[in-house]
Amino acid sequence: MSDSVHSNIMRRLAGQATSKAGISPLTSSRAMRLALAKSARDTVGLVLSVTSVIDETMPIDDAIGGLDDGLMLIGLQRDGAVVGLVAVDMQLRAAIVEMQTMHSVSTQPASARKPTVTDMAMNEPVLHHLLASLPSAIAGTNFDGWADDLVVAELISEPRAAALLLDEGNYRSLRMEVDFGVAERAASLTLILPVLAAEEPETVLEDQPADWATTFRATVHAAPTALDAVLHRFKMSIGQVESLSVGQLVSLSGCTVNSVKLVAPGGQQVATAKLGQTGGMRAVRIQQELMPTLSELPSGAEKAALAIQQDKTAQSSEPLSVT
Repeated sequence: MSDSVHSNIMRRLAGQATSKAGISPLTSSRAMRLALAKSARDTVGLVLSVTSVIDETMPIDDAIGGLDDGLMLIGLQRDGAVVGLVAVDMQLRAAIVEMQTMHSVSTQPASARKPTVTDMAMNEPVLHHLLASLPSAIAGTNFDGWADDLVVAELISEPRAAALLLDEGNYRSLRMEVDFGVAERAASLTLILPVLAAEEPETVLEDQPADWATTFRATVHAAPTALDAVLHRFKMSIGQVESLSVGQLVSLSGCTVNSVKLVAPGGQQVATAKLGQTGGMRAVRIQQELMPTLSELPSGAEKAALAIQQDKTAQSSEPLSVT
């Protein structure tokens, strides 16, 4: 083997080893670190490094209850509704303000104070850039889709107010610890957003030929209806009705327990039944229609008396049908 051929082979092997060594899979933690560092540098010139990322999933009350005092809480909106928040501690928001006012980070830690609307306005460029860059930065990681379509909303006065704005459920809390490389100034930024729900596989239903007649029949049969159980019908005058009193017995001539009829709302008789009871309640048992017996028919004297009584009252009162 000549020296040139040997050199070419060694060169190719060295190149392959270098390219393989340079491949580093992008994890969600590394993607978040890079996104925050790039946003701070590109917007206000703040150079920082993310020293650690703490990723936890918990109910919203636990996520907000674990926030430190003095944080600047800003709501995050998606489709017009507040769905999460970003919490910026005093040192990070002060460093962002210092870069815009003094073009450098002070070596002295910032004194604790309540966040103001001015602090939010000075920090918004970094936050806007971070939210805009996150979807593409974390694509392909286990954060994919978690920070899509987010915009900065309003300043939230306290954690209790944040708890009232956000829906119940599990949230992902991502806390990034930040170092400015200046003395011992350290800071943090926390993102709290809902856990993405797992998408259910779409079920494809095969088209079935429609049997219109069967479907129509089944629909009609499933429609609700009401039946009246009629034991007996007879006529009384209004005067007789007004003279009825509690405890008075009304004779039902020709009526037996087998005389019950089930009548549809339109007045059509659909079945005959026998009066009884079940479980201490009145009930009817559907049965075949029976021919009336002689004992069930009104006698001749009863018919004559009923006819005379009806003739006397027909001229002075309107007949009333009682069921």
